[in-house]
Amino acid sequence: AATRQIYLGVLLLLAVAASTTSGAAAFGLPRGLRPGHCASVFRTYDTVSPFMTGNTTAIHLGNTKSCVAGYGGRLDPHTAYQFCIPSWVVFTDNGTLVGEAAMNHAAVRPGTAVSGFKRLLGIRQ
Repeated sequence: AATRQIYLGVLLLLAVAASTTSGAAAFGLPRGLRPGHCASVFRTYDTVSPFMTGNTTAIHLGNTKSCVAGYGGRLDPHTAYQFCIPSWVVFTDNGTLVGEAAMNHAAVRPGTAVSGFKRLLGIRQ
């Protein structure tokens, strides 16, 4: 049951992070790139197609922070974004807290939060 709650917390953490974009530039890509920029930078080798631009998302589960970064979006397809939150999850009677809210809750009530859950992923009990 505890492992299931940790997995649910990780999924909730990712859902919150993926649904929020800060609009900050990421990956060293400037804003306002033309649509064929990546295709012109990455050439075709033999029969392999060049990298195609589009909506791309990368997820990083860290012991300290978890991040979502991407390129493309609904409003401006040429915008890079990144969003990081602390890797903390709290399960309370009133619901689930993630990120900074969970970290703040743990400061008031030690022992109620889960952090460093990346180390627990894949471990069978």
